[in-house]
Amino acid sequence: VSVGDAEMFGYSIQSTEPNPVNDVATIRYTVAQAGIINIMLTDVNGRIIATLCNEIKEAGNHSVLLRSGDLDIASGTYQITLITPQGYSTS
Repeated sequence: VSVGDAEMFGYSIQSTEPNPVNDVATIRYTVAQAGIINIMLTDVNGRIIATLCNEIKEAGNHSVLLRSGDLDIASGTYQITLITPQGYSTS
């Protein structure tokens, strides 16, 4: 799924602020249809570090907090994956 496909179907990760993350970051995302939404933090090997959201959300704009201090993770490169009933997007 490309970024263009994700936006065409109405789901996307809008931003992660601040980036790089210090202690707390806000992840903003959009979903076009209500449904179960999963947001996961993964390492560069695809290993799931944390599930940040796993719940039903209404269509629209949403946000979730990433508290790095709660995760006991090393500095490095991580990815955020948004999974919706329509598909997924990784940022």
